[in-house]
Order: sequence, then C-alpha cells, then structure tokens
Amino acid sequence: MDKDQVKGKLSQVTGKAKQLWGDATDDSGKKTEGKLEELGGKLQDTFGGMKDKLHDTFDDVKDKVKDTFDHGKDAAEHERDQAEEQREMPSR
Repeated sequence: MDKDQVKGKLSQVTGKAKQLWGDATDDSGKKTEGKLEELGGKLQDTFGGMKDKLHDTFDDVKDKVKDTFDHGKDAAEHERDQAEEQREMPSR
C-alpha cells in the first residue's frame, strides 16, 4: 500500500464522518462536503493502487529483459568457448 492509498482511505473515513455529522446536525452542506471528500478519497486510493500495479509490472518486465539478456550472453559465451576449442584441436 502506498501513501496515496493511505491518504485516500483516510479521506474516505473523514468524508464519511462529515456525512454522519451533517446527518446528525441536519447540515446539508457538511453532508455534501463529506460525500465529496469520500469520493476524492476513493479516487486517490484507486490512483495509488494503479501506481502499485504499474510499478510491479515495470519490475516484472525489467526482470524478464535482464533474464533474456543474461541468457543471450551465456549462449554467446558458450558459442565462443566452443569455437575456441575447435580452433585448438589439431587438424587431420
């Protein structure tokens, strides 16, 4: 969970509390403010979740590229070693 998700959840709770306060005091302005704050919190929470997923996807792609590069490097070194062995063999 990243900081946007935490802030978003906090805003949702705060917004809900304002709505309850607006209901209890019959203050429609406070109730509307609470609904907007809760909605903003949901959006921020969703944004934070999307960032987390994007970071995870980037890390996965980076790891796959590195593995592919390492595999190609190992294969090239193996081919080089085999070519050197062939050169070192006496001709008949």
